[in-house]
Amino acid sequence: MPYPPPRPPTNGMGVAGFVLGLLSVLLSFSPLGLLLGIVGIVLSALGRVQRGMVATGLATAGLVLSIVGTSLSVIVIILLSAIP
Repeated sequence: MPYPPPRPPTNGMGVAGFVLGLLSVLLSFSPLGLLLGIVGIVLSALGRVQRGMVATGLATAGLVLSIVGTSLSVIVIILLSAIP
């Protein structure tokens, strides 16, 4: 009986960046969304740089979501600070 084919390596940094990017969009109304977005940008960028890994689709999606979440958080913080 032959051995099953080996599993392809996963891109852990890309998956973590995607999860943090998604959370940053969902929590963009709080400063926690800003923090998660910044960490998500870093992890997604590192996930895209790793060439030996599988497709970088989740890393790219995480990068986009993290940028959107960070931008929304900054906008919300600026708008809330403008209220007297």
